[in-house]
Formats: sequence, C-alpha cells, structure tokens
Amino acid sequence: MKFGKYIQERMHLLPEDWKNNCIDYVGLKADIKANITPNNLKLELSQIAWKPQNEDQVDFIQLVFGRMGSLQVKSKEFLMKLDSEVQKVSDFFVAQTSSLVTLYKKNESNYANEHDLANLLQSIVKLEKFVFLNYTGL
Repeated sequence: MKFGKYIQERMHLLPEDWKNNCIDYVGLKADIKANITPNNLKLELSQIAWKPQNEDQVDFIQLVFGRMGSLQVKSKEFLMKLDSEVQKVSDFFVAQTSSLVTLYKKNESNYANEHDLANLLQSIVKLEKFVFLNYTGL
C-alpha cells in the first residue's frame, strides 16, 4: 500500500473536525513534485553541455547555478508550508489536551466508575492516534 493512501485511509477514521487539522500530506507531496523535484541537481546526460553547441543550450555551470537558486527559493517556500502544517497540528493537539484536562478536573469526583474512566481513556487514545498519524506523515 502506498504511504499516501495509508494516511488518507486513517484520516477518514477521524471525526470531521479532526481531519481538517491533519497535516496535508497530499498537498505537501504535490508541492515537492511541482517545485522541488524539477529543480534538483540530478541532471540527465542530455542536459549537460560543457560548451553549448547552439544558443538554445545552457552550459553546465549556468544550469547548475540556476537550479541551485531556484531550489533555494522553493525549499524555503516548502519549509514555510511544512512549518505551518506542523503548527496547525500542534495547536489542535494543545487545544484537545487542554479540553481533556479541563474535562477531567471538572468531573474528577465523578470518575468513581470504570465506564467514565474508560471513556476518558478512549478520548486520550483517539488523540494519541491523531498525533501518531500526523507524526508518521512527516
């Protein structure tokens, strides 16, 4: 199974409002394919011309430095998108954790039976799965 498909399948098991707070693995991967990969320094032999034969060809140094410049800009843009996605997940995690702590403190005296404790534990495990899914996507 492809990793992207695995992530998508696991995301569909989450509540709707949780899905929107997952890392956009598909979008980030598309960004890499569109902006990073075309500017990598892996060159085909047909692209390498030490001395161009005609005006349409670019010499090796111009090609490499052009790609390095583009790669530097595109890498920065990608890392900013990635940072934004990680921050989104982090903010959601903090909010959910705070909510669980508040819920526990509010009902602390009511957790005398196993059923209530099991529900709280189930919520904690769901949050753990959310974190693991997003960590795996990185």
